[in-house]
Amino acid sequence: ETCRFRLVSGILFGLVFIILSQKAVEGKDIHVGSLDGLDAKKAFMIIAIMTLHAFSEGLGVGVSFGGAQGELHGKFITAAIALHNVPEALAISLVVIPRGETVWRSVMWNIFTSLP
Repeated sequence: ETCRFRLVSGILFGLVFIILSQKAVEGKDIHVGSLDGLDAKKAFMIIAIMTLHAFSEGLGVGVSFGGAQGELHGKFITAAIALHNVPEALAISLVVIPRGETVWRSVMWNIFTSLP
């Protein structure tokens, strides 16, 4: 029962966060690198959400090193997160490159979103 509550709470929190984030950028003149207008808003939302996502991943890595088998678990979780960051980087690149950013700037955005 607790797991179900956490799952539903997480989904609802994420949904509310995305809706509030979209309302926060609504009507604002946003520029992301060389992008502006609707393209910049889409890129900004993806980059902001992925940056926050990376923060929680960092917490997960830190926690995974705790406990009796912390080093083993920590290395496993770190490798798993590093591997799953590949499609995340692809998602960001698929948003910013078709909208006019260079490959190099896309790489920089991917690094930026993984820093936390």
